[in-house]
Amino acid sequence: MQKLSLVILLLLLSVTIRSQSIGNKKLSEIDVDYIEIEAVSRLFTTSMFIELDYGQKTKLLTVDDRITDENGINIEFNSMIDALNFMSKYGYEFLSTVPILDSSLPIRKYILKKKRT
Repeated sequence: MQKLSLVILLLLLSVTIRSQSIGNKKLSEIDVDYIEIEAVSRLFTTSMFIELDYGQKTKLLTVDDRITDENGINIEFNSMIDALNFMSKYGYEFLSTVPILDSSLPIRKYILKKKRT
C-alpha cells in the first residue's frame, strides 16, 4: 500500500511540475543554459511573483514573463529561496546574484545555470 501511495504521489508531482509555464511555453520545454529571475513584490503581503528571462522576446508593459500555473494564474512564492528551490526542480542551480543599483528600491536579479549531466 505504501509503494502504491508513493507511485501515485510521484505521478501527481510530475504532472504538476510539467504544467508550470512562462508565457505560452512550459518550463519543462525551456532548454537554455542560463536564466535570470527577479522577484516582483505583492502589495500588503510578503509573498511574491517571479519574472523569468531565458532570452525570450517580450512585449513592453506585459506580465508574460511571470511563472504561471496550468490555468495561467501567477504562482506566488514565499521568498526567493522558495523560488530557487522551485527552479531547482527544473534542473537549475544558483550561480550568482546581481544588484540593480539604478532603482529607488533594492532589486536583485538571480542568475541560474542549468545542471547538465
